[in-house]
Amino acid sequence: VQEVSVDGLVIPYHIDSWTGNVEKVANYRYENGRTVFTVDMAYCTVELYAFEPAAEEEVHVVDATADVYVQADGSYVLRTAESGEHTVTMSNGTAYNYNVTVPAAQNLTGWDLVVEDWQAGEAINRTETGTYKVARRRIAFFHDDSIFMI
Repeated sequence: VQEVSVDGLVIPYHIDSWTGNVEKVANYRYENGRTVFTVDMAYCTVELYAFEPAAEEEVHVVDATADVYVQADGSYVLRTAESGEHTVTMSNGTAYNYNVTVPAAQNLTGWDLVVEDWQAGEAINRTETGTYKVARRRIAFFHDDSIFMI
């Protein structure tokens, strides 16, 4: 877990690099003319963020004892795997307390899991040349007397 600090007052958005989905970051704060938020990345992964300039501070989460997410309609969702009292503090000073009861873990029975694991194969370097031509907003690729239209 690492804090990221961006110059200026902005609203941060997380971009899913696999699906292209964009979600507003729920938990961030403004500090000394900068926007600060937390990033939790696994080793060797890529995280993408976009930033919308903020003319004025909008009410948002600044602290929470569990993960908080913004839904498409702008409402917030608290997610936790731990029972107990959880608090969400907003930028206007309002604090919301939630007493959460998480159901006990259940044994899963009667199911199978199939995993497809892709690993790097033999390292082969292959270079091909081609000619690319852009016309009428379409791309034509010419290779070995074949034409591929994209």
